[in-house]
Amino acid sequence: MDACESLYDQPAMYFTLRLFLKKNTFVPGRLIAELATTFLADLVFPPCRPKWLWTKRAKDDAKLNTGDFSERRWNAAVKKIVSGEFSALTIFAEDPDSPTQKVTFSTHVNPVGPEGYSTSLLGTIEVTCSVSYLRQLAASPARIETLLRFGTAAWNGVPGGPAYGYGNLGFIPPRVPFNPNGPQQAGYRLVWDRDTPPAQRPHAIPVAWIGSDVDGNLDLSFCAGKGIKGAFWANYLSEIYVRKAGGAQSIAANLPGIRIEALHDGGLLVVATESPLPEDSEENRQRFLAVYRVLQPAFLSRAETAANKRALLGHYYREYLSANRGGTTISE
Repeated sequence: MDACESLYDQPAMYFTLRLFLKKNTFVPGRLIAELATTFLADLVFPPCRPKWLWTKRAKDDAKLNTGDFSERRWNAAVKKIVSGEFSALTIFAEDPDSPTQKVTFSTHVNPVGPEGYSTSLLGTIEVTCSVSYLRQLAASPARIETLLRFGTAAWNGVPGGPAYGYGNLGFIPPRVPFNPNGPQQAGYRLVWDRDTPPAQRPHAIPVAWIGSDVDGNLDLSFCAGKGIKGAFWANYLSEIYVRKAGGAQSIAANLPGIRIEALHDGGLLVVATESPLPEDSEENRQRFLAVYRVLQPAFLSRAETAANKRALLGHYYREYLSANRGGTTISE
């Protein structure tokens, strides 16, 4: 796992832009091939270059096919992506002389669960990069625009639109090591005693807690229309979450000066600041706080979230202000 950096009084490891697909959404293979081609052409900056290519066929017993990225493997993969043979694709790119400079494109669409699996698996489309790579991207307004346009193209290309998406600096909580046959170290915790997001806001500019232990436990709620993860740099909202936040006109009226764009199928893109790596200024702090206040009615409800998952909401839940009266609030 990559080393953490401290940003805005919080640990950060990556930047991620991730879209969550609605249940039973069919994504045409041509869209994935087009997004992958755009990623390679516009979001892999020299001297970074593709290093690995991972694919997985769309069938119950399929195994992950891993290997080096090559023109031959990629051309063969594109044909199978377009024909719908692959349900999972990941392209890893990095600078061979500076391994911390890296960026990844990953999709899991039209997923098929194991035979007899009772829960339908959900699809995702994602771009993730290291913090050092984000600095390179954020130094260019044109590259920032390319990133946002990539997310918009993915959203608008999915039939019916995704359920939800966000883009932000992120932190992946460490997994608790578990060895049932070995001695336990001092301070050992059980595997279900996972690290969780902070219950109080550490800073006005957020770092999202990400990864399978967090999003993997909340994605069903995102995709069922129950609520969104929080308020971040880029917020891709489906029509149901636009309505929960008061409607497009109300959102625009309450966020003057904030970039807001219409998406297909009644969705909205809300971008808090010009840069995904914003300067820690009072203006930027107030921008994120304003987005928080406007989107809060669309957050997941703590009361409606299973008790064993409530801690994963951190301070991003609908009842936060009423639950913390007399204590720290987002306006402080």
